[in-house]
Amino acid sequence: MGASASKAGGGAAAQGWKWGRKFYEGGFADKLDKREAAMILGVRQNASKEMIMDRYRALMRSNHPDLGGSPYLASKVNDAKELLASRAQSDPRWAERQKRRAARDKKRKEAAEAEGKES
Repeated sequence: MGASASKAGGGAAAQGWKWGRKFYEGGFADKLDKREAAMILGVRQNASKEMIMDRYRALMRSNHPDLGGSPYLASKVNDAKELLASRAQSDPRWAERQKRRAARDKKRKEAAEAEGKES
C-alpha cells in the first residue's frame, strides 16, 4: 500500500487524529453523545464517577472562563461531565487505589532523589 493509497483510504489521519498529537482536531457534534463526552474528558465511556469528576476538575482548572479559558470549551466540558456522571457508577475502592498510587509515586521519587545524590 503506497502513500497515495493510505491518503485516499481514510484511516486515522482522515478522522482528524495526527501522529504525535494528544488531541482530537475534529469539531464538536451538534448533539453530544456518550462517545464524544468520553473523548472530551479523556476517559472511557464506562468510567467510574470518581474518574469522571477527577478529569472534569483537571480540565476546568485550565479552561475555566474566570481564569482566561474559553466559555465554549467550559460549557462542553460541563455537558460531557453531566452526561457521563449521570449514568456512571461509583467505585468504592477509588480512594484506596489513589492512596496506593500516591505512595508508590512518592517512593519512586524518593528513590530517584537518593540515587541522584549518590552520583
